[in-house]
Amino acid sequence: MHHAEITFEGLPSSVPAARHFVQAALAAADASGDSWTAVQIVSELATNAVVHAATKFSVEVTVDAGLIRIGVTDARPAVTATKRRFSDDTTTGRGLRLVDSLAESWGVDTAGDTKTVWCEIVQVSADDEPEPTRARHTTTVQSRDDMVPAPATSIDGVTQVRAHRPAA
Repeated sequence: MHHAEITFEGLPSSVPAARHFVQAALAAADASGDSWTAVQIVSELATNAVVHAATKFSVEVTVDAGLIRIGVTDARPAVTATKRRFSDDTTTGRGLRLVDSLAESWGVDTAGDTKTVWCEIVQVSADDEPEPTRARHTTTVQSRDDMVPAPATSIDGVTQVRAHRPAA
């Protein structure tokens, strides 16, 4: 398992720094084949932290058992992270839809005075085939259009938002 974490100021200049950090973390974990996807995702999540939370934020990258987990934590848990509806003329609001389309799963955890928006990406092997994934943890959010929200739960003071596929 490879893990890296860093904290940034809540400034626009922190977004490219977060992208470079993720690229370096993936290179150190020998997972640079996944850099494009991970960089796109962290760019969106870091931008959301700068624009909506306006606080310092941390970026965490973990590479383990065929998955890359990226988390961006800010100090504004009341500012919810949700996919938004938008018109053709809207210039913002597409970030979490992009994360949703690129990630295997994503979600939001709140604890005390922080909020973490996280996602998991299936790691790509050297021959561009996805690595086998580890067993899914039951609190994983798979936020796809055919999924419905489940009630939020709290475990050890951490609020976990999740979604599930309805029975056919």
